Amino acid sequence: MEEWKLRRLILSGKARKSVFKSLLEKPKLAKEIAVETNLLLSNVNRILKEFEKHELVKNLTPNEKRNRVFGLTKIAKKISNELKKKQLL
Repeated sequence: MEEWKLRRLILSGKARKSVFKSLLEKPKLAKEIAVETNLLLSNVNRILKEFEKHELVKNLTPNEKRNRVFGLTKIAKKISNELKKKQLL
C-alpha cells in the first residue's frame, strides 16, 4: 500500500490514531494499549489486526496465542516521523 494511503488509514479515526500513538513509545500488549487509550480490547485487537494486514505493526511474539506483543514496523516509524513533523500526531 502506498504511504499516503497508510497515513490516511492511521489518521482516519480517533481510535486508530490513539492505538498508533500508544505504540510509538515501545512495543505493548493489546491489553496495555486498551487501558492506556480507554478503548475496548476488542476494538484494539481489530485495529491491530488491520494495521498488521497493512504492515504497520508486527506481532513480536508470533508463537503466543495470548499476551501477544505488538510493535511498529520500519515503515510505520517513518510515517510517524513525517506525521510528527506536520504536527498531525
